[in-house]
Amino acid sequence: SDVALIYNDRAVLENHHVSAAFRLMRIDDYNILSEFSSDEYKNFRHLVIEMVLATDMSSHFTQLKTMKSLLSMPENIEKSKALALVLHSADISHPGKPWTMHHTWTELLMEEYFKQGEKEKELGLPCSPLCDRDNTLVAESQIGFIQYIVEPSFVVMGDMLEKILKSLSVPDSELPSPSIPAKSIVSSPSPPPSPKSSNGSNPQHDEQLENGRERKPSSMTTPISRLTTVRRPWIEYLKENRERWIREAELFSTSFHVAYNYLNPHFEGQEHLSFCDIACASTILNTLFPSQKLNQSIIYSYVAKAHMSNGITLAKLSLFFQICGVYSIIRYSDHENFEEQFREDIKKQDNFIIVNYWRQYYINEKDYIHKSGHFALIAGFDQKTDYVLILDPNATRFPHHWLPLKHLVRMMSTYDKMASMPRGYLIITHQNNNKQSDQYRIYL
Repeated sequence: SDVALIYNDRAVLENHHVSAAFRLMRIDDYNILSEFSSDEYKNFRHLVIEMVLATDMSSHFTQLKTMKSLLSMPENIEKSKALALVLHSADISHPGKPWTMHHTWTELLMEEYFKQGEKEKELGLPCSPLCDRDNTLVAESQIGFIQYIVEPSFVVMGDMLEKILKSLSVPDSELPSPSIPAKSIVSSPSPPPSPKSSNGSNPQHDEQLENGRERKPSSMTTPISRLTTVRRPWIEYLKENRERWIREAELFSTSFHVAYNYLNPHFEGQEHLSFCDIACASTILNTLFPSQKLNQSIIYSYVAKAHMSNGITLAKLSLFFQICGVYSIIRYSDHENFEEQFREDIKKQDNFIIVNYWRQYYINEKDYIHKSGHFALIAGFDQKTDYVLILDPNATRFPHHWLPLKHLVRMMSTYDKMASMPRGYLIITHQNNNKQSDQYRIYL
């Protein structure tokens, strides 16, 4: 679009809205900042730009990571970063509200996405994530949104606000003693009314007046200690709404969801744009060996970096697991009866599966137009609908979602030029690897 060209595809709507707002305020009738000095206007403009651009979901994980780092430091948090996180949290806050309000917002947002998807189909474009009215599973998308986006954001925001409150509070030890002890206020009788002076005025009343204003007793102006904790009413709403969506998602329940139960507690979104493979490996390794508590940076620095340079393939990923003492099997899409084999493999409850596929494509006269390669985890399979549950490491743009098995098979049945091989999937049998975990050691 023309707007995307102006902003080079980066935070397009956010940049457009800030720019439009400040252009509008150049008109006298709309200039609410006309009384600002030059420095005040400059500071305000900088603050607004930083806050609004921080609502772009592409910067979500970076923003949380930065704030977590700031929370661990003794220095105070910058005002711009604090306000940016508050605005971003407000922007995604509807799951932290009562169900009726949250569900209304969800329906409105999903309808907006679906209309976008319909427009994309009309133009022959690939359907964006969550925009396909026929295949998007709203319940699963909201579960992932709450668990991996909203809840972590609100935890960090609450901790940040408490740190700010503590920096503003006055310790009890530093509070001045009240001029009148509390006991004397209760036990001392009220003094008799003072006689009026000869001119009819009340000396005691006059003493309470200063420049026409009533002076308050010193005990009323004594600083008091501030609260240093933040009420977090959203916690219960997030829990209730997530449980409500889970009940709705049980419509797709099946006995072949064991992988989800194992993997989900250890799942983390990718820390870097190119870490989809590392994120999948991290989730599986932490599931198999929870005592290791491996993070993606450690895995990349000590193992993957040496063996995954110049890109990643199924063969390299299998080698990586072998180095970590984990047995794996590769299935390429040129295998005879590939679809039937894939269906059988995902039914086996002992299998963890990482799929390698072209994520964005569309069909135009039977030709595939491919956009990007990707790795993701399979977490479940529903026989009734023939859908698979995808745990996508890029959880910001692609929350956990269901996909038709045939659709995924087509996406895997593409050629990997780097590997000079077809794409496919990798199987890790967790039962065997758990039995062998005592004799295998992860060299990290």
